[in-house]
Amino acid sequence: MTRKGACLLCGVLVLAMSVFGAGDDYHARKLAMVGRSPTKTYTTISNDSIAIHIDTETGQFNLGTLPDSTTLIFAFPSGPGTSNTVFNIDNTSTCDYVNETWASFADPIMDYASITFPFTLFPASGGSSYVEGGWVVDNVRFMQKIYPVYLERPDGKIAGSCYIEYRVANLDATAHQVGVRLQMDTMIDDNDAARVATIFGYNNYEQVFIAPDIPGVYSAFRDTLPDGNPDPASLKATGYLSPSPLVPEAVTPDRFALGSWPDFTSLEPWYFTTAGGEYWDSAVLIWWEDYLAPGDSVIYGTYYGIGLPDYTPPVATPLVPAEDIWTACANTDIALRIEDDEIVNESSIELEVNGETYTTTDDELNWVAMSDMLVFTPAVPFANNSTVDVSLLTVADMEGNALEEPVSWSFKVDDEGAAVTDMHPNGGLAPLLPTLTCKIFDDETGIDESTIEIMVDGITYYYPMAGMTYDSVSGDFEFDLAAAGLPPFPMGHTVEVQVTRADDRVDTCGPHAPQPHTWSFVTSTPPVPILLMPGDGDTTTCEDQKIRIHLSGGSGIDSSSIVLWIDSDSFTLDDPSLILLPNDTLFYDPSAAFTYPTGEVTIRLNPVSDTLGAASDTAEWHFWVDLLPPVMSNESPTSPPDVATFNFDISMDITDNMLPIDVDSIRVEIINNNNRDTTVVLSSDPFTTWADPTFSFPANQTGVSFNDGEDVIVRLLVRDLPPATSDCAGNKLDTSFTFTIAETPCKRSPNPITPGVSPGKNDEVVFEFPNMRKTDLEVHIYIYDLRNNLVADIDRRRSGEWRWDGKDQAKNDVAQGTYIYLIKAGDETACTGTISIAR
Repeated sequence: MTRKGACLLCGVLVLAMSVFGAGDDYHARKLAMVGRSPTKTYTTISNDSIAIHIDTETGQFNLGTLPDSTTLIFAFPSGPGTSNTVFNIDNTSTCDYVNETWASFADPIMDYASITFPFTLFPASGGSSYVEGGWVVDNVRFMQKIYPVYLERPDGKIAGSCYIEYRVANLDATAHQVGVRLQMDTMIDDNDAARVATIFGYNNYEQVFIAPDIPGVYSAFRDTLPDGNPDPASLKATGYLSPSPLVPEAVTPDRFALGSWPDFTSLEPWYFTTAGGEYWDSAVLIWWEDYLAPGDSVIYGTYYGIGLPDYTPPVATPLVPAEDIWTACANTDIALRIEDDEIVNESSIELEVNGETYTTTDDELNWVAMSDMLVFTPAVPFANNSTVDVSLLTVADMEGNALEEPVSWSFKVDDEGAAVTDMHPNGGLAPLLPTLTCKIFDDETGIDESTIEIMVDGITYYYPMAGMTYDSVSGDFEFDLAAAGLPPFPMGHTVEVQVTRADDRVDTCGPHAPQPHTWSFVTSTPPVPILLMPGDGDTTTCEDQKIRIHLSGGSGIDSSSIVLWIDSDSFTLDDPSLILLPNDTLFYDPSAAFTYPTGEVTIRLNPVSDTLGAASDTAEWHFWVDLLPPVMSNESPTSPPDVATFNFDISMDITDNMLPIDVDSIRVEIINNNNRDTTVVLSSDPFTTWADPTFSFPANQTGVSFNDGEDVIVRLLVRDLPPATSDCAGNKLDTSFTFTIAETPCKRSPNPITPGVSPGKNDEVVFEFPNMRKTDLEVHIYIYDLRNNLVADIDRRRSGEWRWDGKDQAKNDVAQGTYIYLIKAGDETACTGTISIAR
């Protein structure tokens, strides 16, 4: 038969069914259409309640019940032929291969297979058996397995079912997109137009489902009641698409369709597109698809068989809002989970909310079948501080099993945030550091005090903190800004205050922000004493340290209330040393007869009142006075003994009783040459070192020309370092110490020298002579042989020492023997003697 002929016959069949019903003539036409020979043989496998006929050439099958042989797939108890399976490779447009011999919409896989595995009967456990076979085409292996099984529900009921399995393996060296499409021609008893129910409803309209929105179960019923619901007393067949404890081997397909068998049986496109029309001769399509790399394989499985009657009603569980909770959302959704062993009948749902009944035909109520979820969205928000009563009045499954009793619960609505009232200070004058008070409360659920946040003058503060208290019973809130350690506001400053957060204790959908509110005040009285100079805790080096205290008050200062204490001495404005300046600053200038003691000084100001009688608290501050200069100790070198070394450091420790040392002020004067020469060394000189508390430097870096036997005076001038807040310079130390330079005798060593005999050992003679430390003296050491010939003239220094290495002026080694040296310093001969060289 041509493809055109097959399509024509399908149209004729649809017309025949609609006019004459699904009678024997229609069934015969169907069998003729698919080329089903009445004499064709098939294999039958069964268990106690279901039998399956399998075409051993094509793998097509149908099935029915035992022992009464009632049809569940068309033509049973006759042989199969109207159901088929399509196999696709790298094609999602049209069909590649089908397990039919007559098909024109796809190639018969039997004709194109490179390898055929005949459909063979195999024994299975429990005395059962299964049939398995398949093909290899385009290096992809497709195996089909048909197996009668028992499904046992939790209530102990057992149903016979057929497990249908496809195993696909990529035997090729390249990857392939593979697909399997199973079409089953549903027929329940004599009803070839049996309607199919899913969680999405029960009707006879074409439907296509695409993963993940695939119903887990579908059932085809023989009879439909006049109200449009399935007849629970009639026979049904049930298919299982998704795995569960009941059907663990099921594999959720990628697509599933309900529709008309004439449209499905010769569907040339790979996918079916529905127009939503009605179907009469019912059938189902199931698609599985995968991408297989070389060597990969996949297993697909589904179940179809006897559907047991369901006598268990749906079970409803409230989800949100929960029982007796407070919700912050007046428009909150109400959700229940409704679960059933089979399929919930959406049309049976009735939900009562606050006395009004809703069904899923109402906009407010929605049944989300894939999630087993019933969701109610109120059209109008629930009232604040109201109790919402919810009752699921009834719901039934497709078998007519109704909810045994209503499921009822209630919840409460808190639709407003915390109220903030009785704010103070508000709208008038206030101290520079006032105490803020208000009431914060929520009549419905109360306040979570740990969430309280208050914004004061643009800065947010968080409860709890110093100076902040809250009484959860009365709602009284207090924030003492002074106790919180905050700085005072400027005088005349407008301060805005707002409680920005105070969560109500709702259980869900919250919390709310506080209800709108803001208050403000302007800072003024009472006076707030603020120490300006010196700072509280400062250290000063001023023996006449002045004191300034600012007194702010919006109503003016009562000068008669001012009493200032400096340690145990008190002063009022009657004392000329204490005056109140026009800007409300109290100024104390100690008289010439008053001297601060070294150490801690206490300032205390008695309460100061404004002109309206508002008094400040007693104020007390402390500062420290340091009138002592630094101290020098551990000076070096000192005499006795005299300083005999040629290279020595000058150092001293500099410490202070209270303040750090002003290192930049260090000045050392080196006075020598009978007080005629003074050399200055500063801390900034690169050769000096400050390693607290030691200041040091090498004497030979100073440029000082020391004379043998002279006394050297080292004078130290240094200050301690007061803080930047002090108006006076640091205390100055001017002190000195002395040391004596030792006399240097004429000396040369070693003698004799042996240059070159043991390299690096005894190679040079070192000379010492009077006043060799003097840097301004021209010195020459002349070396003569015994014939009075000049051999060398040494006029250079190496490492501060005068040396001769046994070489003449031309840098040639002199001969072994005795040599005469003469040391001339300036115009005088300092030393003479002999040197011996051994080689």
